[in-house]
Amino acid sequence: MNSLLYGQGLILLVYQIYLVSLPWEIYSATHNPIWALWAFIFEMIPYIGLGLVGGFLADRFHRQRLLVGLNLTLFLPILLLMMWHYHPSWHVLVPLAGFVMGSSLASVLPIIESCFPLLTSAERLLQMNARWEAINYVTGFLGPLIGGSLLAATGYVEILVVQGILVLTAVVSLYRAQSLKNLGLPQRVNSFFLTRDIVCFLPRHPQLRWGLIFSGFVNFALATYSGLLVILLRLHLHLSIAQIGLWLGIANGFPYLVNLLIQHAPAGIIRVAAHRPLRLMAIGVVVQGLGVLWVSWVSIPWLVVVGQALYLGGVTIYTTFWRALRQQQTDARWIGRISGLSRSSAYTGSVLGGIMGLWLLHYFAVPQITRVAGFIVMGFGVFSLLMLIARFPWLTVTNRRIWH
Repeated sequence: MNSLLYGQGLILLVYQIYLVSLPWEIYSATHNPIWALWAFIFEMIPYIGLGLVGGFLADRFHRQRLLVGLNLTLFLPILLLMMWHYHPSWHVLVPLAGFVMGSSLASVLPIIESCFPLLTSAERLLQMNARWEAINYVTGFLGPLIGGSLLAATGYVEILVVQGILVLTAVVSLYRAQSLKNLGLPQRVNSFFLTRDIVCFLPRHPQLRWGLIFSGFVNFALATYSGLLVILLRLHLHLSIAQIGLWLGIANGFPYLVNLLIQHAPAGIIRVAAHRPLRLMAIGVVVQGLGVLWVSWVSIPWLVVVGQALYLGGVTIYTTFWRALRQQQTDARWIGRISGLSRSSAYTGSVLGGIMGLWLLHYFAVPQITRVAGFIVMGFGVFSLLMLIARFPWLTVTNRRIWH
């Protein structure tokens, strides 16, 4: 299990460096935030369909070979961005690189999630997901620091070389991971009709459909914030890339503490999480909205860190309990497809929100857009929390799994 987390952690580090360095480089070359948002949209598009494809592959084929092969494709966006650096007028290469990057990650993430129930006991799923989220935010801490420092000290080409080395190291680690070599399932799901029923199960489940609603709406509302955060800090706080990397790195340390609390939570909190996961997910949505509203309002760097830490802490709470809920409520034989569908819902919202952001950028500044989005998400989370506490009858009815 450690080899799996280490290998994919390096891939996430590559992605975090990409998230910080590319928007800065795009704006430096074009002086237009719209191109950065286009790159974000094309990066999100593959998640709509390829998340489900990755889940299907996870349920059908050898997971280790899939992880090695799909992670190797990350060399292509690195090459495309290298070409664009030397020919900045070829703007088409940037969205294309984002599309390939998104395609690889969209396919890999459901495969990673499908490994968890097979490598750990059901009682430790929540803690295992917390460990995975912790790795997400450790890389989120290191990625901005490395990306910002390298871009300030050397240049974008050196960053791309570092990313290539990290991808190669990750692939070697996954290839040599002994825990993945015999990771298989006693039964493979081959039926198209069963796959259709599995996909239909998620939106019909009285708890899981709430996760789809939360994911789709929040990603729609916050797409502009996610895609243009680096440019927001550059234009309105006048920070250098090294400063942005430092402040974002510090902010990403806070969710790691949240993960530690979840991993070592007392038995009472674990029982609440098992019986009331939707309430904790709704609280995570509220905190996300509050963090975005905070970042878009303040103009002092250390206060921005506080807001971004709140936002990422809310993301951590939400994603940890949402992933554990999916894994507890579905059969391990098709957890890949369930994961893929849930990610498709989330990133469909991101793509639609990014397109909306492109239109809004013609009329409003980035802080105004993100300010309204944060307020809407916070309000939506509070409203959902009140509905869940009220215990509407249709929320407490347990639907039978439709394949039974």
